[in-house]
Amino acid sequence: MTDARIGLEQRGPIFLENAYRERIDVGPDRLVLPDRLDYTTRLEFTTNASRIVEHAHAEIEVDCSAIAIVDDTTVGMLVWLTRNARRRGLPVVLEHAPARLLAALEKAGVSDRFEARSAAVMPEAEAG
Repeated sequence: MTDARIGLEQRGPIFLENAYRERIDVGPDRLVLPDRLDYTTRLEFTTNASRIVEHAHAEIEVDCSAIAIVDDTTVGMLVWLTRNARRRGLPVVLEHAPARLLAALEKAGVSDRFEARSAAVMPEAEAG
């Protein structure tokens, strides 16, 4: 289902906002990361993310507010996204990232690839 009026395309649990549809809107392109990435949602995420990276004008935002469980698949998808975005010189911004996601990215040694906004403050106990 597509609503061209607001530029929102819904594909299952993944939502994709395309700022590039409006020439005057130079705001960020946005992905919403679902809580659990199974085969279908991984395929949808990579398809939508590839489209965003190809057409983005500015930073790519990823809404992480739905994340309750952080696993290797979640970290892997985010790393894949940043690798593709960096090829085009696009930063990836994690919106509303839970502390456990930030800690997992830190543990994997990839936290420097992301900018976090509106993120939960990581408690000292989780940081180490």
